[in-house]
Amino acid sequence: MDKAWIALLWLIVAACFLATPSDAQIDQLHGDQTYSTYGVHSGNQLRTFFWNDGQIGRRKNLTSIPQVGGEWPINSGHITLAKIATWFGSEVRGTDGVIRHIVSESNGTWTADPTNHSSGDADTDTGEWWTMTPLPGFYNPTPPPEESDLPWVAMSHKDWSWPDLWPDKMVDPMDPGWPASWNGYFGKDLFNADQESYYMMDDWHNKEFPFYPDANDSSRRGLGFRVTVRGFQWSHMMVEDMIFWLFDAENVGTHLHD
Repeated sequence: MDKAWIALLWLIVAACFLATPSDAQIDQLHGDQTYSTYGVHSGNQLRTFFWNDGQIGRRKNLTSIPQVGGEWPINSGHITLAKIATWFGSEVRGTDGVIRHIVSESNGTWTADPTNHSSGDADTDTGEWWTMTPLPGFYNPTPPPEESDLPWVAMSHKDWSWPDLWPDKMVDPMDPGWPASWNGYFGKDLFNADQESYYMMDDWHNKEFPFYPDANDSSRRGLGFRVTVRGFQWSHMMVEDMIFWLFDAENVGTHLHD
């Protein structure tokens, strides 16, 4: 395959599951756009910015950050990607009896103005985002100034980006929260990929339609999805032109999606 086409290959693997038991610590958390931050994958010939609400690529309103949408080959200045928005949808019946196709999406490329066509959906009266939003606690909010002026999404090769404790590992009786350890897809402190990123997000705030996915919690809106997101890069020549994204969506509400 021609490398010019390989460079455009962005593989997204998504897995959606029915309701399953989840950790009590995580169930106390919900997403909010105030926890939004970014990361940079640059572990092979592809380099790109990404955000912890599911957005991949540049955000136009954040001009203070020197962003790269999707560059291939790395350091060439050749941009192959502007943006990727992730969407999670389902057909449901609202409390008004109307069947709707609800979609919860990442927060677009213009997060400063909810009325902008490039932003995610929002309440234009209050400015509240009706989008996927990041859960707190999955990155270091105060990175060392010599490393970064702003927080980064937790990445395997930057231990300063890790949180003190991982919210989804607080139930580990032997090592609650996995302090000073990488929360890897392949296991605790296992660094299989040259670069791995990790965050969680949900659609708690998506109040656009009269649908309540959790009979036990009327404050949870959207579709009741909580998503674990990981990016992987390997520098091996067989995959040096690729980045792999894993979006693992869990239904944490009581409504069973078909």
